[in-house]
Amino acid sequence: MKANNELNIEELLQENQELKHRLSLIEEQAKLKYQNHLRYRLGNVIVENIDNPLKALSIPMRLLKVYKQYKEEHKKKENIKLYKFNEEAPLVSVIIAAYNCDKYINQCIDSLLNQSFKNFEIIVVDDGSTDRTYSILNEYKTKNKNLYIYRQKNKYAGVARNNGLSRAKGEYVLFLDADDFFEPNMLMLAYQRAKSVDADIVVFKGREYNDVTKEFKNCRFPLSPELFPNKAVISPDEFGEKLFQANSCIAWNKLISKKFIDKVGVKFSSTKSSNDTVFIYTLLSLAKRITLVDEILVNYRTGNPNSLQRSKAKSWECICIAFFQLKKKLIETGQYESQKRTFINKALQANLYYLSTIDDKTRAIMECSLNNKYFKLLDINKYAEVPNFIYNKNFRKQYIEIKQKKYIPIVYASDNNYAKYTSVSIQSILENSAQRNFLIFYILIDDEFSERNKELLTNQVEKYGHNIVFVNMKDAYKEENLKIAHISHHTYYRLQLPKILGYLNKLIYIDGDTIVLGDIGDLFDFDIKDSYFGGVKAPAFDNKKHRNRLGIDTSKYINAGVLLVNNRLLIKDKVQKKFEELLNNSYDCQDQDIINVAGFGKITLLPIKYNLMTKYQNTFSRFISEGKIDKSEFDEAIKYPLIIHYADKIKPWDDKTSWLAAHYWEYAEKSPFYITNEN
Repeated sequence: MKANNELNIEELLQENQELKHRLSLIEEQAKLKYQNHLRYRLGNVIVENIDNPLKALSIPMRLLKVYKQYKEEHKKKENIKLYKFNEEAPLVSVIIAAYNCDKYINQCIDSLLNQSFKNFEIIVVDDGSTDRTYSILNEYKTKNKNLYIYRQKNKYAGVARNNGLSRAKGEYVLFLDADDFFEPNMLMLAYQRAKSVDADIVVFKGREYNDVTKEFKNCRFPLSPELFPNKAVISPDEFGEKLFQANSCIAWNKLISKKFIDKVGVKFSSTKSSNDTVFIYTLLSLAKRITLVDEILVNYRTGNPNSLQRSKAKSWECICIAFFQLKKKLIETGQYESQKRTFINKALQANLYYLSTIDDKTRAIMECSLNNKYFKLLDINKYAEVPNFIYNKNFRKQYIEIKQKKYIPIVYASDNNYAKYTSVSIQSILENSAQRNFLIFYILIDDEFSERNKELLTNQVEKYGHNIVFVNMKDAYKEENLKIAHISHHTYYRLQLPKILGYLNKLIYIDGDTIVLGDIGDLFDFDIKDSYFGGVKAPAFDNKKHRNRLGIDTSKYINAGVLLVNNRLLIKDKVQKKFEELLNNSYDCQDQDIINVAGFGKITLLPIKYNLMTKYQNTFSRFISEGKIDKSEFDEAIKYPLIIHYADKIKPWDDKTSWLAAHYWEYAEKSPFYITNEN
């Protein structure tokens, strides 16, 4: 320190430059035991641009006059807002969504009640807990007037947070998790920083607490302080193109102006997980004043068996949906172009992180969905391979690896009786699939489908390194609700594809009485453009009788046993609703008729080789002579069939001498059902 007579304001400013923007309040960087002392030393005034308060304690008394002069001059030059400490500070609303956390809720609430800052309310929304959470909260309620408890049916944390937010009276709000606990100065430091700089959002650090090992661990995911500009108040643009990399989308490390939230009008999503993505990132992109408290103020619990982090396998699509919704929100608010790079990088990072936390089977499903749908929707496909657009080279490498895989989703509907024949069809696909393909078989079943059948099919598919998923359709299309008695309700499951597999843009549906003699990827790659379905013509329906019966031109009526499905367009055009409406009609070939009527005008005819139907063995020549099918196309199908469909009443498993039955038995002999002689 220079001699007193050499000191002047400019030199003091220079000496304090390194630290002056790191702190806005003397109290917030001092240990709590110093607070009263600091208040006394500095006249009970909190000043934004002061250096480290511990260092301030060492300032000789002879410099206080110089400091006071600096304070007034700096206020004039930069219009710095001063805020007097007031024990009656405006209210902070602490909002907690709680679900089955009776083991942790005491520690959470106690850590709030022990805060050094006292003027706040606690709003807890119990999300339909089935344990003692609600009763424990009520015990606290009897002793604490500032604790408000509300209860709702289980609708997940996002809905609970919105519920709490609608009831909040505070100037600022803080969203905390019920299984976390907080440092005693959390509210003090966060609130004082907010008031001192008139912040829209205050961000602070958190650390992990392992509930098993009882150990604390510093973690980077809540925020990246090194990406914050060295300023007390920061606008979104000042983060460059890394706003979302500097800040996570989690809600529990942010104090947010209630007025600002109301102005933006954004809410938490209602999804099972990732409900805070749109809420937080929308607010961050629109905030004018963001500030950082560079201290650990919250302890984030890991190892909680009820945490959503432990159920990602069941809710993986939530992260994809969240970022797609965020993209739409950024476009709506006019922020997408300015935040595009940080958005795409964060969307890729978040999805890759999810992939690293789930089991191999679910990972394959998620990768298929990203490859099939979400990489495109999130603009990742468009920019990920642009040089230097992706910040992390490893993320770009992982993206390329996923894109190089050819995921093919294949859907069957089966019951116990047809499991054996479905297995033969699957065997033919497995043996003839190209090496680069990764197949995911979706088997639509009901509650009666046996565990033994599941086991045999699973072992069969996994032996070849592919994936199988059983989708329980439960009460969909029970027999009593259908008009045609001889048609199993399982047949109608294909009408639910937009609803149950909405995370896929494109898929193949195939009946179990088929075999595939070539690479199924050949069919999957067929471009049906803007059609709902690609299928092979059923020429027997190309006549006046069926045109009058259905009220459509049946020259493009297709067999529904092999379908290339444009699921994206079915969802976009809400064709599912039309399916449901048409179910009320008494069609002769109900499910197939419904597909053709609903898809009329948006059906692409596929070459016959993709569905060579044995039922037409004796009528193909007539259909050719009538001009209903092309002879050259038929000749190619006979010579090089890709898919044989045993759609006749005579099945190859009943009559080994029937037409093309030899192809069936070539694969049947390798099926686990035939090997084990399962019925």
